[in-house]
Amino acid sequence: MVDYANVDMSHVVQCVQCTLKNRRLAEFGDNQVDTAMFYNSRSEIYLRQGKYELALKSSTTSLKILQAKLGDNHEKMATPYYNLARAQHHLGYYEQALENMNRVLAIDSRHMSADDPRLQATKDNIEKIKSDWPAKTNLSKE
Repeated sequence: MVDYANVDMSHVVQCVQCTLKNRRLAEFGDNQVDTAMFYNSRSEIYLRQGKYELALKSSTTSLKILQAKLGDNHEKMATPYYNLARAQHHLGYYEQALENMNRVLAIDSRHMSADDPRLQATKDNIEKIKSDWPAKTNLSKE
C-alpha cells in the first residue's frame, strides 16, 4: 500500500504527464476514452496538491472527451464530474459545483444500488457545498 503522505506528488504529476503524452500519441489519440481517464487522474493529483485551477482544467478536458465519446449519462462520466465539482467548490464556484455534484448523484443513482455508500457520500458532498455557499447563507442580522 502506498503512503501518499510521503509521496512527492510533483514527481507523480510529471510521470502522469509523460505517460499521457507518450500513450496519447502512440496509441489513443487526443480524443479517446483512455486519454480522458489520464486527464482525470491528473486532476485527482492536482486536487490532492491544492492546485484547483489545474484540476479544473484537467477535469474539463476529461469531460469534453468523454462527452463526445460516451454521452453525458455514461457511468464513466461520474468521476470527472466529481473532480470538477471538487475543484469548483474549492475555488468558490458553488453554483457550478452543486450542479456537477448533482450530476454525479444522478449518474451514480442509475448505476449503483440504493444502499451503495458512495451515493450517501455524494449526498454528503452536496450538503457540504450548500453549507459553504455564501449566497445560500442567511447573513441578515435580525
